[in-house]
Amino acid sequence: MKINSGHDIEASDVIKRYRTDDGGIPWIAVLGKGGNVLGTSDGPNGNTGFPPKSEDTAHFVELLSKHAEQMPRESSGSVRDALHAFITSQKE
Repeated sequence: MKINSGHDIEASDVIKRYRTDDGGIPWIAVLGKGGNVLGTSDGPNGNTGFPPKSEDTAHFVELLSKHAEQMPRESSGSVRDALHAFITSQKE
């Protein structure tokens, strides 16, 4: 589910339920059955959001690999490669 704090009714209440700090956006929470948090985009260096740096990409890909039950395992490599290609293109 995507929640847009600027547009969705009661979005701030939902965000407060799952997020403990005011890091950047986008922020991602992977929820399990019953709404329990399985993982978030909060990595060792803070919110990875859309990973802007290579070191953040590893956390983001791990988040997807561990908790995206419907995503085939080999797809995480494709996601990682696409993010690295994007990061590299932004440096040029």
